[in-house]
This record gives sequence, C-alpha cells and structure tokens, in this order.
Amino acid sequence: MVERSPEKAGVGGSTPSRGTIESTIYKPSKAKTCSNLFQNSNPGPAQVCLSSTSVEAAAREFALFLKINFAQEVARDAKAFKKQVIRLIRRELPPRRGRPNDPRLDYAIRMVEQGKTVKDLLRSQIPGFDLLDAYGRYLAEKGLRAAIARRRKHRASRDTPRIPHGFSAIGNPPPMRG
Repeated sequence: MVERSPEKAGVGGSTPSRGTIESTIYKPSKAKTCSNLFQNSNPGPAQVCLSSTSVEAAAREFALFLKINFAQEVARDAKAFKKQVIRLIRRELPPRRGRPNDPRLDYAIRMVEQGKTVKDLLRSQIPGFDLLDAYGRYLAEKGLRAAIARRRKHRASRDTPRIPHGFSAIGNPPPMRG
C-alpha cells in the first residue's frame, strides 16, 4: 500500500520543519559590543560600545565617537581627517587589493628565507613527490620557484617609490627637446 498524504506529496497542509519554526524560548540578545579604540592617542582607553546591530547605526556611533574625541583634528582639517579615517578603515576591512595570498606559498617563502631548499619544501607539501617522474618533479620545482620569484618581485616593486611618468627622480620634469 502506498501512502498518499499531503505531507508526502509536498502539497499544502504539511507541517513546517523545526528549522523554519521561530523559537519562542531563544531570542538572540542585543548585547553591546565594546572595544577599546585609539588607546595610544588618548590619555586613557576610550571605550566604544556599539549597541545596535545595523551597520548604519554602528557607523553613526563610530562617527560621533570620532567627532567628540578628535574634535581638534576635525576642526584643523576636516577633509584630511576624513581621508585618513577612511584609509585606515579600508586597510582593516576585507577585501584587500589584489588577489588573496596562498598560505602554502607564504609558508614556502618563509621556509626558503630560513634556508630550506625548494625540493625539501616540495617533499613536505606534495604527498609522494619523490614518486613522481623526473619531468613532474621538474615542473613542480619550476612552478614553486617562479611563484616565489613573482612574490619577491612584487614586494620589491611595492616597496620602492614610483616616479610619475615625465618626472625625474628629483621631482622636476625633464627638459623639453626642441
């Protein structure tokens, strides 16, 4: 015998699952989130408590905190202060500029800097590395060396100041040829 009830057919009248029933016992609390901010710039720790759950309300409370505790900086140069705050917030929140780093490559770079060989790293990161054929080992080693070189090159280019096109190192444009 086949049971043909509305619950089995997915047609109206079915009982909602436990996951869709709102609990009458458990209600998430609207607890305050407090943190000590700007400890180094103020005489005592300034505690900021964000009591609401919306991002807009939290941003308003944070802005009010900044206006009160940094009134002199705001009065001196409001535009520069706002620019600095936005830059600092962007630095602390994801996403970061560029592609996220691969933690395996970060680990490999640290180990190479400590003196480990690339082959030793590949043995620890690729199971059965020594069982690969010679060409497979060559490709793995070449790939890791290239990735390390790209990361080093990127770090070097990021750390050196860029000179705008058309300017010399001393800040003056090159002489016009005529």
